[in-house]
Amino acid sequence: MIVWVYQIYNAYSVAKKMNAGEIPFKETSAVHIILYFVLLAVVSIIFIIIMAAVIAAFVFGMAGSTVKP
Repeated sequence: MIVWVYQIYNAYSVAKKMNAGEIPFKETSAVHIILYFVLLAVVSIIFIIIMAAVIAAFVFGMAGSTVKP
């Protein structure tokens, strides 16, 4: 939550400086946008696989038990 509030403040202050001409506007290339979404997809898939493995370990009892049968 703190990071989000800081990002909102930072976006506001940078936009204000850009409108005043203190900071030049930088165009974003299409390659950077595509790489961002590819990286986001890869990280999301890795996260989903790890979470599925952890959940499966607990649901199917592969995590082990401290109680002896």
